Amino acid sequence: AARERRSVLERESQLYGSFDGAMKFIKGDAIAGIIIIFVNFIGGISVGMTRHGMDLSSALSTYTMLTIGDGLVAQIPALLIAISAGFIVTRVNGDSDNMGRNIMTQLLNNPFVLVVTAILTISMGTLPG
Repeated sequence: AARERRSVLERESQLYGSFDGAMKFIKGDAIAGIIIIFVNFIGGISVGMTRHGMDLSSALSTYTMLTIGDGLVAQIPALLIAISAGFIVTRVNGDSDNMGRNIMTQLLNNPFVLVVTAILTISMGTLPG
């Protein structure tokens, strides 16, 4: 009974340590994304006004839209990667489990999901633009 409790306590400790590391990673990624968005916005407005001869309102309109689009394009994959990393980092199993085998088992567990994903990916690849 005492060994079981020590094992449970050890796994909980590993889980909370992994949570801490995952949250620091996600926080740093989000802060970097926000800084990049502000640099794009300010840089775009200044380039629009100095290089392209735009007035302030048209530069704000144009580069606000471009910055929002760039932010979405950059942050959606970053969000998916952060979520995936969080799942992997916070996964705490016993010492006897093999992480690679567990990931492959979960990925190949339902072939229907892989088929649907492949069809969606191919369909998106054939879209123009």
